[in-house]
Amino acid sequence: MRYLGIDYGEKRIGVAISDEGGSFSFPYSVVVNDKNAISKICGIIQKENIAEVALGLPQNFGRQDTKATGRVRAFAEELKKASSVPVVLVDETLSTAEVIKSGAAPDRMRDAAAAALILRTYLGLKK
Repeated sequence: MRYLGIDYGEKRIGVAISDEGGSFSFPYSVVVNDKNAISKICGIIQKENIAEVALGLPQNFGRQDTKATGRVRAFAEELKKASSVPVVLVDETLSTAEVIKSGAAPDRMRDAAAAALILRTYLGLKK
């Protein structure tokens, strides 16, 4: 079973994918956040035979919602309706900061690398 990880941003959406066994996560792509973003992500879900989506949920350090949290929740609902696969919200605290600090990803793939961290977190919770 394959999983998709998403790091939602106002301009760009990072996408990561798991291996077939759901053990590892890999940066996949960055999708421009425009009117076609949902359909592009649904295309990835279909192409890669994704069973479940882990979407990063931004909250502050007190685990309280922020302005961005509402946008992510709305995006999650749209994606659920459009894709017909389960969308699970996962804590994304410091995922982008961790990618930047590590220097492991080029700027153009930073969002996808953050999505891979979100997906890795989710996969770890499933075990």
